[in-house]
Amino acid sequence: MITNLLLSLQLSYEDEIKPVPADGAYDQKRSYDKIRKRSARAAILPRKGTRIWQHGNSKAERHNRDENLRHIRENELI
Repeated sequence: MITNLLLSLQLSYEDEIKPVPADGAYDQKRSYDKIRKRSARAAILPRKGTRIWQHGNSKAERHNRDENLRHIRENELI
């Protein structure tokens, strides 16, 4: 409940939003979808043991969360 309230408050702001930082509690598809609708970039820490949602060989657009995970893994940040 509180996370939904905080996210709705954060996404109700009318001006341009660039990065949206958040902790692992926001590492959910609906959080990323709401952030994407606002044309912002999500900077959300992944949860422990997280997996990629949409693999690179898919025809669909790459998901911002998956790109973040790939960057973290490539740079051995976790």
